[in-house]
Amino acid sequence: MKEKEKLLTAYIGKRLSERRKKLGLSLREVGEKVSVSPQQIQKYECGPTQLYASRLYQLSTVLGVEPVYFFNGFLEFEKKGMPVPHTEIFPDRQRALHVLLIEDDEGDAYLIQRAFEISAVNVQMLVLHESNDVLLFLRNQMTSIQFPRPDLILLDLYLPKKDGFSLLRDIKYDRTLSDIPVVIVTNSMRAEDILLSYQEHASGYICKSFDFDEFTQKFDEMACYWSQTVILPNRQQEAVVDSAPVSSSTFAQQDYGTQITHAFGG
Repeated sequence: MKEKEKLLTAYIGKRLSERRKKLGLSLREVGEKVSVSPQQIQKYECGPTQLYASRLYQLSTVLGVEPVYFFNGFLEFEKKGMPVPHTEIFPDRQRALHVLLIEDDEGDAYLIQRAFEISAVNVQMLVLHESNDVLLFLRNQMTSIQFPRPDLILLDLYLPKKDGFSLLRDIKYDRTLSDIPVVIVTNSMRAEDILLSYQEHASGYICKSFDFDEFTQKFDEMACYWSQTVILPNRQQEAVVDSAPVSSSTFAQQDYGTQITHAFGG
């Protein structure tokens, strides 16, 4: 493939990725609509796989745009000699940090809500009490919950039905979900629990404190870290903005403070 063709393929993949994320669709959902695997959609987005006209037409229909959408802006992109787009991330520090809390104890969930409300960081939080609902939500199989793909998951270890370790393992073994950081939030200080959590690829381990000031400080520092210090792939800035309508499910309410939604059993 010639250099210009490679650049065009990468640009089309970039436009495809941006549009899919704007509509709040997962790789799996788009793949099912065009009868290919989520891995194939990911290959299209990352640029190494060339899209044929028939497939591009299918994707434009699914994403609610004309096929020309994928080519708009390419000439300017080429003239500027910009690098292949998927090597750069532009963090959006202004938008809310979307947090999924998996916690069966309503009292602890309320305290975490209060801690985020006190924090200077704009946090929007969804609480799921049932571990069985988590994967359904993350895989966009719960239409009753309108909340974006989380930037961060907070996970209690000791849950009914399915424990936190099993849930952590399921998330990290799913290629479409494994990039979401999962921080363990628990009362346990057992060395075995800490070690196993990190072995199962947890991004952090926080022990709940009985002192409210210490409790709120921990969650404020955590929110600042994940919102301001590190760069998360789910918080990248849209490089190309178009006028096409955006699904109402893409964003949660954008008012400042904490939005908390309780979902009991789906």
